[in-house]
Amino acid sequence: MVPPNLLVNPGAESVLSGWTQSGPATAIQDTGGTINSGYNPRSGSGMFAGGFGAGGSSAGLYQNVELLGGTQNFGAAQLDSGTLHVEIIFYYQNYYNFFLSTDAAQVVVTFRSATNATLSSAADSGPQICGTNPGWCLYSSTISLPVGTRRIQYRMNFIRHGGTDIDSYIDDNSLRIL
Repeated sequence: MVPPNLLVNPGAESVLSGWTQSGPATAIQDTGGTINSGYNPRSGSGMFAGGFGAGGSSAGLYQNVELLGGTQNFGAAQLDSGTLHVEIIFYYQNYYNFFLSTDAAQVVVTFRSATNATLSSAADSGPQICGTNPGWCLYSSTISLPVGTRRIQYRMNFIRHGGTDIDSYIDDNSLRIL
C-alpha cells in the first residue's frame, strides 16, 4: 500500500487553499503563462509560482501537518520508534534569461515536537534551478523521521535573484511517512 500524501492541495489545483503565505512577496497559483508564456503546470490545472516580487522580495507558502492521530492515525510509540522515514518529492522549474540571474525554488521541511519546538530542519532542498527552459525537474529525498516529531512544517520558498518577478515554480508536492 502506498502511504497517503499528507499535504492538502499539493499542486495548487484549489488556488492556494491549505497554504499560508510567508515572506514579503505574495506567491500565486499560476494556471499557465501568468508570469511567463510557455510555463505551464506539470499536471492538473495549477502550479505554485513566486509571483510579482516588488523590491526584490522572496515569497513562500507553508502548511503544518499533524502526525499524532492525523491522516495515518499514528500513535506516539510509532512516531518515536526510530523506524519511520519521510519522503519528500516535488517538481520545479525556473524562467531563464541570459541577462538576469535565475530565480530559485526551495522546499524546507521542519520537524516539530508536541510543544512546537523545532527538532530538525534536516530536510532542506537548498535553492534549486532547473536547466530545462521551460521544463520540469524532479527533487526527491527520503530521510529518517526524528524521534519526538508530532508535526511537520512543509515550506516552499521562491527566491528572487534578478528581475522584478519571482520566476520560479513548484508543482506536485508530496510528503509521505514510510
